[in-house]
Amino acid sequence: MIGRFGLALRQARTLAGLTQEQLAERSGVGVRTIGGLETGTRGDPRPSTARRLADALELDPPDRARLLAAAVDDPAQPTGRDDLPGDLADFTGRTAEIDRLLAVGDGRAVVIEAIDGMAGVGKTTLADPELVPIL
Repeated sequence: MIGRFGLALRQARTLAGLTQEQLAERSGVGVRTIGGLETGTRGDPRPSTARRLADALELDPPDRARLLAAAVDDPAQPTGRDDLPGDLADFTGRTAEIDRLLAVGDGRAVVIEAIDGMAGVGKTTLADPELVPIL
């Protein structure tokens, strides 16, 4: 599905009489990126990319504002993943790890700890200050 920005970009580019290649050359944004934005195979661009495209199109202030506004909060674009599991209500089975984290330092010095591991093993939950109080 083509989002608002892709439609607005295509319209502005067409009205300016530019091909995607010409717009890419003027803006420094890749032809594939421009094509992806206009066909909906790419999501909304970064703000800096949207500004570069608007600059290259030499839009008047109202049209520029409309194009840049279309790059943010486009309802046609998904805002994030909704297929991830929810947060855990509690954290169990890591008593030894929590004890080891709490035993580091004497409360008078700053201690920096690193928690590593593969995705989904509970690193963020383990580091949650609600579960592991800072001494």
